[in-house]
Amino acid sequence: ASIRENPDPGIQASLVDVFVMPPSQEELEARLGGRGTESEESFALRMENARAEMEQSGNYAHTMVSGTREEDLRQRRSILEEERKRESRMDCVL
Repeated sequence: ASIRENPDPGIQASLVDVFVMPPSQEELEARLGGRGTESEESFALRMENARAEMEQSGNYAHTMVSGTREEDLRQRRSILEEERKRESRMDCVL
């Protein structure tokens, strides 16, 4: 996230920020708890942090709901293609 605070105009002009969200609360719990290697207290803290992070999703240019690896890859490619076509990015092309 610190890259978003970089004052360099070139970096700011070329930044594409994407927030990746789980498809549901249940899936988030399954993904975070899937390994079963942490205490209940630690897991609860991770869930609390994840919920707080999701509340910030509106601060990103794009929000992507995560699915399968293949779906996620398609979504990322689509976002990059969309960003490449933005007129404001034309001056950033090297």
